[in-house]
Amino acid sequence: PPPDVINFAGDAIICAWNCESDEQSLERTVKKAVKAIQAIHENIQNSSTVFLKVHTGIGLESGNLIWVGSGQTYQFFVTG
Repeated sequence: PPPDVINFAGDAIICAWNCESDEQSLERTVKKAVKAIQAIHENIQNSSTVFLKVHTGIGLESGNLIWVGSGQTYQFFVTG
């Protein structure tokens, strides 16, 4: 499945992928994250005449994805 976009933090995008905790699932999920980061980087480089530095990070940990809200207003949080 695609990642959930958790938040926009300034010019950053924070995403979370759900996966099982076994070694193979973690490896597959990290590969998906790396591919997504590469695609974003390529898109930025192909659509901009200005050189942009792109900083990336991948963290692995267990956590909880929480939706808070009602009606049409929701916030999405990651804890862990």
